[in-house]
Amino acid sequence: MTIKQAKSELMQIYGALSPDKQRAIDTLVKTSENSQAKWIPISEELPKEYSDILLTINGCKGLKVRSGMYYEGGSFHSDTGEFWKTTDIELIAWQPLPQPYRGRK
Repeated sequence: MTIKQAKSELMQIYGALSPDKQRAIDTLVKTSENSQAKWIPISEELPKEYSDILLTINGCKGLKVRSGMYYEGGSFHSDTGEFWKTTDIELIAWQPLPQPYRGRK
Protein backbone atom coordinates (compact mmCIF):
# COMPACT_ATOMS: atom_id res chain seq x y z
CA MET A 1 0.00 0.00 0.00
CA THR A 2 1.32 3.44 -0.88
CA ILE A 3 1.18 6.47 1.41
CA LYS A 4 -1.44 8.02 -0.85
CA GLN A 5 -3.61 4.90 -0.59
CA ALA A 6 -3.20 4.78 3.20
CA LYS A 7 -4.22 8.45 3.52
CA SER A 8 -7.25 7.82 1.34
CA GLU A 9 -8.29 4.84 3.46
CA LEU A 10 -7.82 6.82 6.69
CA MET A 11 -9.94 9.69 5.34
CA GLN A 12 -12.72 7.21 4.49
CA ILE A 13 -12.61 5.79 8.02
CA TYR A 14 -12.53 9.30 9.52
CA GLY A 15 -15.51 10.35 7.37
CA ALA A 16 -17.56 7.40 8.63
CA LEU A 17 -17.08 8.42 12.29
CA SER A 18 -19.64 10.37 14.28
CA PRO A 19 -19.02 14.13 14.64
CA ASP A 20 -18.14 13.62 18.33
CA LYS A 21 -15.46 11.08 17.46
CA GLN A 22 -14.11 13.32 14.69
CA ARG A 23 -13.82 16.22 17.18
CA ALA A 24 -12.05 13.95 19.67
CA ILE A 25 -9.52 12.92 17.02
CA ASP A 26 -9.03 16.53 15.91
CA THR A 27 -8.39 17.61 19.51
CA LEU A 28 -5.93 14.78 20.04
CA VAL A 29 -3.99 15.64 16.89
CA LYS A 30 -3.92 19.36 17.72
CA THR A 31 -2.77 18.72 21.31
CA SER A 32 -0.07 16.35 20.09
CA GLU A 33 1.23 18.86 17.52
CA ASN A 34 1.30 21.71 20.06
CA SER A 35 3.10 19.70 22.72
CA GLN A 36 5.91 18.66 20.40
CA ALA A 37 7.97 21.83 20.25
CA LYS A 38 10.88 21.60 17.87
CA TRP A 39 14.47 22.26 18.88
CA ILE A 40 16.12 24.89 16.70
CA PRO A 41 19.92 24.68 16.32
CA ILE A 42 21.74 27.84 17.40
CA SER A 43 23.71 27.69 14.15
CA GLU A 44 20.49 27.96 12.10
CA GLU A 45 18.43 30.56 13.92
CA LEU A 46 18.50 32.67 17.07
CA PRO A 47 15.44 33.48 19.18
CA LYS A 48 13.80 36.90 19.15
CA GLU A 49 15.43 39.35 21.54
CA TYR A 50 14.13 39.26 25.12
CA SER A 51 12.31 35.97 24.60
CA ASP A 52 12.00 33.29 27.26
CA ILE A 53 13.35 29.99 25.97
CA LEU A 54 14.60 26.53 26.76
CA LEU A 55 18.24 26.06 25.85
CA THR A 56 20.19 22.83 25.31
CA ILE A 57 23.82 23.13 26.35
CA ASN A 58 26.71 20.68 26.34
CA GLY A 59 27.72 20.77 29.99
CA CYS A 60 30.62 19.03 31.72
CA LYS A 61 28.42 15.97 32.37
CA GLY A 62 26.68 15.86 28.97
CA LEU A 63 23.66 17.60 27.47
CA LYS A 64 21.51 19.71 29.78
CA VAL A 65 18.40 21.84 29.37
CA ARG A 66 18.19 25.28 30.94
CA SER A 67 15.41 27.86 30.91
CA GLY A 68 16.26 31.49 30.54
CA MET A 69 16.16 34.53 28.30
CA TYR A 70 17.89 35.57 25.09
CA TYR A 71 19.12 39.18 25.12
CA GLU A 72 20.22 41.52 22.39
CA GLY A 73 23.86 41.21 21.48
CA GLY A 74 23.75 37.42 21.46
CA SER A 75 23.74 36.43 25.10
CA PHE A 76 21.70 33.86 26.99
CA HIS A 77 21.02 34.16 30.71
CA SER A 78 19.64 31.12 32.50
CA ASP A 79 17.20 31.27 35.40
CA THR A 80 20.00 29.85 37.57
CA GLY A 81 22.39 32.73 36.81
CA GLU A 82 24.47 31.05 34.10
CA PHE A 83 25.53 33.14 31.12
CA TRP A 84 26.59 32.21 27.58
CA LYS A 85 27.35 34.05 24.35
CA THR A 86 26.15 32.74 20.98
CA THR A 87 29.77 32.05 20.10
CA ASP A 88 30.17 29.56 22.98
CA ILE A 89 30.63 26.01 21.79
CA GLU A 90 28.41 24.67 24.60
CA LEU A 91 25.23 26.08 23.04
CA ILE A 92 23.39 23.49 20.95
CA ALA A 93 19.76 24.45 20.34
CA TRP A 94 16.77 26.32 21.73
CA GLN A 95 12.98 26.28 21.69
CA PRO A 96 10.22 28.58 22.94
CA LEU A 97 8.78 27.85 26.37
CA PRO A 98 5.49 25.94 26.36
CA GLN A 99 2.26 27.80 27.05
CA PRO A 100 1.41 28.11 30.76
CA TYR A 101 -1.22 25.85 32.30
CA ARG A 102 -4.66 27.40 32.00
CA GLY A 103 -6.74 24.81 33.84
CA ARG A 104 -9.10 22.20 32.52
CA LYS A 105 -12.29 23.05 30.74
